[in-house]
Amino acid sequence: MSDRQISNKLRPIELFKVIFLVVFSLLAIMTVTHQAAASQYNFQPVIDDQLNILTAKQKQQITAENDRLAQKPRKQQIWFISSAAKPSDFDKVNSPLDLETIQEDGGLDLDMLQDAAGDLQDDFIKEYTGYSYNGLTDTDLTKADSITIIAVLPNFKYHVLPMLSADGVNANGGVRNFFLSKRLNFQDEGQENVTHTVNVISHFINQDVAVKNLSAGPQFEEVVFWSIVLIVVITIIYWLIKRHNYHGPKRTSFWDSDGDAKYDNGFLDGWYFGENSGDDTFKH
Repeated sequence: MSDRQISNKLRPIELFKVIFLVVFSLLAIMTVTHQAAASQYNFQPVIDDQLNILTAKQKQQITAENDRLAQKPRKQQIWFISSAAKPSDFDKVNSPLDLETIQEDGGLDLDMLQDAAGDLQDDFIKEYTGYSYNGLTDTDLTKADSITIIAVLPNFKYHVLPMLSADGVNANGGVRNFFLSKRLNFQDEGQENVTHTVNVISHFINQDVAVKNLSAGPQFEEVVFWSIVLIVVITIIYWLIKRHNYHGPKRTSFWDSDGDAKYDNGFLDGWYFGENSGDDTFKH
């Protein structure tokens, strides 16, 4: 076999090796680039109090709270942002203009506000972390979905906007949403109300969100159903106790009421008198 024939046989193998090395190198470069891009996202808790609403001590308390939440089974973050921004400062197509369309006929609640402010929350997270969904890893997505933002925006329709994390939304069932909403004031941007809002949301995140076994809690339908069951059971027990009448003077049987017993006695007495009305011995 000539050297030229041997060379021709080796060329396909060498070509395959070259192609393999090129493909492997490209994949390695893409992986490193993706990891580098992902590592640029800054998912650290944010406290940006542009309006100077909170004291230095209160900001330290939020920082300490975030440190505790980082140790919880389901890690969460609480951000605080106060700003003089207007709705027009955001993308009108993809941002917070839904706040203007909320119908308050039945009363405003946290869940309604959450639905309307979802785009605004996403805008804030993108602004402070620099992330884009196009390059987000599963780990980064989990971090982005674990952020609760308490925003104070006096130029918006609602001045105090608690925007729950994805986990917070899942934990905010019907009953919890009702009681949380009753404790919150979405209009008062004063320091006292803002501090109260931070405390209420922090307590909710600690107790019901940053936990291993997440649940929405009781729903109103369940509460109504079990309340009706309880009322029926109590009514039956009360009726049975009254019917048995253990403490009555005659201690009637379980199946006899006092009225039935009196009727039976009267009937027997009348029958006895009637049968013996002509008997002189009966009179003596």
